[in-house]
Amino acid sequence: MSAQRLRALVVKLLTSSGVMTSGQGLQRIPPAEAFVVVHAFVGVLHGLLAASPEAQLQAVEDTLVRCLLALL
Repeated sequence: MSAQRLRALVVKLLTSSGVMTSGQGLQRIPPAEAFVVVHAFVGVLHGLLAASPEAQLQAVEDTLVRCLLALL
């Protein structure tokens, strides 16, 4: 499966099935927000693979989780 196809699939999943949120139950994500979340996540993973900052891995992971939770 190509990266573009996977991104499209995740965007479709977020916009049609939704995600569980604390206190609000299942929430569908608008297409623009799903696009941003998926591409931000993929961009961070790509950056980690390219730079291989092993010493900063936990800090990057924690920051990514905080950012994604704030968006969702």
